[in-house]
Amino acid sequence: MFADLLKLATKTGTVERLMSAIQQRSARYRAADYLEFVTDCLMSLNRNEEAVKMLRESPETRTDIGLLRKLARLELELKDPAASLQTLRQVEQLLPNDWETSKAAGHCLFLLGKPAEAVEEWRRHLSSQTVPRPDGYQLFTEVLIEHKLYPEALEAFAQARQALGNPVQFAEERAGVLEAMGRHEEALDEYLSAMANGMFKIDIFEKLYTYQSSTFNLREKLKSSLATSRALSLKKAMLEVLMRGESASDIPEIASLLDADTPFEELLYERIRQGIAAAPTPFLHTLCLDLIRRDPRRELALKLCRLLLDQPDLSADQVKSAFDAASAAVALEPGPDAKLRAALFVALGHTALERFSDTAAAETLFNKALQPPFPAVAPSAAFDAALWLMRLRAARNEIPAAEAALATASGFVSGKTPPRGPNAEELPVAFQDENGSVSIQDLMLDPEEPLFEGNEGQARLLYETAWLQAQTGDYQKALDALRKLTEEYPESLWMDDGLRLALLITMGSTGSMDGLKVLFEADRLALTGKATEAVPALESLALTASGTPLALDAAAKALLFSETASDTATLMSKLNSFVARHPAHWAVPDLLMLHWRLMRRSNTPVASEVELLKQFVDRFPGDLRSRRARLAIADLLRRSR
Repeated sequence: MFADLLKLATKTGTVERLMSAIQQRSARYRAADYLEFVTDCLMSLNRNEEAVKMLRESPETRTDIGLLRKLARLELELKDPAASLQTLRQVEQLLPNDWETSKAAGHCLFLLGKPAEAVEEWRRHLSSQTVPRPDGYQLFTEVLIEHKLYPEALEAFAQARQALGNPVQFAEERAGVLEAMGRHEEALDEYLSAMANGMFKIDIFEKLYTYQSSTFNLREKLKSSLATSRALSLKKAMLEVLMRGESASDIPEIASLLDADTPFEELLYERIRQGIAAAPTPFLHTLCLDLIRRDPRRELALKLCRLLLDQPDLSADQVKSAFDAASAAVALEPGPDAKLRAALFVALGHTALERFSDTAAAETLFNKALQPPFPAVAPSAAFDAALWLMRLRAARNEIPAAEAALATASGFVSGKTPPRGPNAEELPVAFQDENGSVSIQDLMLDPEEPLFEGNEGQARLLYETAWLQAQTGDYQKALDALRKLTEEYPESLWMDDGLRLALLITMGSTGSMDGLKVLFEADRLALTGKATEAVPALESLALTASGTPLALDAAAKALLFSETASDTATLMSKLNSFVARHPAHWAVPDLLMLHWRLMRRSNTPVASEVELLKQFVDRFPGDLRSRRARLAIADLLRRSR
């Protein structure tokens, strides 16, 4: 309570008034409390000499440990270590064998130029322990290091190891002392010992990695240690060494670290994931493929497959190799994890559709994610597969089949299916298998329990419903679904997509609806790999609807869909013109990335590439591609030196 009052008084400049009030009411307080309050006020006013005098002259101070400690602290602040030491001796009489008192007394002796007596003071507390304990030696060595008494600290570490019966005790602390003394080779050995017998610490690893030399080869040291110990910390350190080397010849050694060690498998996956997120190098791609092919039944293999397929901006050869490896791994029976397999089927279908424009393969793969037992154990993946099927079938103008797929997705979100019976309506078909059609009902484990739930699922279903209705020209129903999305799920991740679609429908529905039909048809063509066929109609729409938002959208999509159909130089010129005239358009980030891809293909000067990427980073720092752009800038600048 008083601490709060003093803090407020200090902030408002009324400490004198507070101290005066306490002095006027001194009879109401215990003597010790009165001294505590008034001296705190004096210290707040930087009148430490008066506080010391008051404490020295008060008889209550001699029997109160708290007041004595305050007095000792003040005397030390006034640069009077001798007086502080004398006060601390009084504390010892009231509270013997207290480390904080011994530590402060030793510090006073050290300031008085008596380091040997200071060490003995601290050692005396250590000797008072009946049984040697690590915490006692920890306190003793810490205070020695604080006072830069390094030889004494090394001696204490040796004593601790002998007393505790552990030859590697305090390895990290001892390494720090050796490093401070300039004995770097010995320090590195101690750091390695600390890692081998404890946790992996990145700061220790960085020292080992940075300061290795011809006489201290970290890789060889780790290999020697791993021959006698398979400690997780050592394996992680070796993995980090090999990953930083980025040599394809080291891949077998990385694979050999796996064994049957599940924790290390997780570490390896996370390290690869972080590497790909930071800089997706050819080495990481090759490493993933090698680990997948070595043991495709392993859970790690399926996770790496998904990681590769989800990578943006892969070359055609990289996509093909990742797709083939993932297809082989997911087809093996029995699989290690049904959830991972289901998600991988969806990722493969997405890749087949967007990268290869193979609608038949995509449909097959999406349907596999809907086959039992996947919907029961991986409803999220099944939900995703059903919605991709809906979009695929709509793109092929198979509207009834698209509506059936949407109904399938709806069943996963709500968990409710139509009742069975003679008067029941025909259930939507989820997919066809060898035994005939399978309905939503057949996919459910328990009709009372939803297989996929949550606001994001509901919000996405509303958005996808509106998308399909827009494709069929039922714009009012689409807007109604989007209005429901904005009202019921305003925090959803699908809000931005919903608002953009609603704006497109609203702005494009003035007069004739033909323009909207052209735009939506172009999207459907692009989904089935026929984007170039949509370019003439989009360019025509951009001219006929000139000056409208619909025309801008048509012009932007015409540019995006022209990547493989137009002359590179001409397309880059058109991109520059559009971005300059419409800098706030939603497609500008995609257009800039397209421009960068064209630059890489046409051997554009490095300075131009860097300028474009800097523009992207400056304008769109929140875009997920900004990190990759920054890394590309650094790489281009490094190569141009």
